[in-house]
Amino acid sequence: MMIFLFLRLNLNNEIIASLNTQIKKFSTIETTAFELLKQWDGNMPIDSKGNSIFQLTIYHILKATLEPSLGKDYFRIYMNNLDHWDFFKNLMYKKSVPFIGDSTNSKEEVFNNLIYTGFKNAILEITKKLGKNSDSWEWGNIHTITYEHPLGKVSPLDFIFNLGPFPMPAGNNVINKSMSTPGKHDYKVTSLPSTRRLIDIGNPENSYSIIPSGNSGNFWSKHYDDQLELFLNGKYRKINFSKTQVNSNSKHELLLTPN
Repeated sequence: MMIFLFLRLNLNNEIIASLNTQIKKFSTIETTAFELLKQWDGNMPIDSKGNSIFQLTIYHILKATLEPSLGKDYFRIYMNNLDHWDFFKNLMYKKSVPFIGDSTNSKEEVFNNLIYTGFKNAILEITKKLGKNSDSWEWGNIHTITYEHPLGKVSPLDFIFNLGPFPMPAGNNVINKSMSTPGKHDYKVTSLPSTRRLIDIGNPENSYSIIPSGNSGNFWSKHYDDQLELFLNGKYRKINFSKTQVNSNSKHELLLTPN
């Protein structure tokens, strides 16, 4: 966990260092965003504004670097490849921008201009989506999850069967993996852990688990979404692990009798 946190903070420091050379270009709202970026602690809860700026800045830096050469379609395809994350790290640490023609600017100036372009476009996007009031720039307002029922793929059944959208913490390159599709650039979570478990090997009756929504696929069942809030908040429920626990805590019994 600390390794991933350190990496995010390290990359953010590289962005901040580059943007420090461009402060004279900042608009008032970019100055506000820059302060939030400097205050960011590297974590990704739903109320983080710094993470919203960080994530969108990464995307727009990559877009400014690659899309002119790859085109929109191939850029979108490449962003769905995990290699884009390694490309970004190399770009930030080597400070050398590939795919550029002859330039009268120095290597350092080209790099710093690229970072500012990415940052500027990120702030343009976030203000377009969430408004100019930075209080609304929380990560959970961008990064969301909808639990989609098979019948909910068709409107208006989605309003009946689907759950969400809900604000979702974390993201792609973290321990608490809640994956969106980078190429789509909509930050809608498309995959996540199907279960989380804490098993006490020495005392399995003292074990915990959680699943994303509920045990039942029946919309009318109270077990359709009774674990949803716990999952979204990173909490767990006790497992009835042993036969004794199951018998002591049973609420209902389903008997399947053959003909």
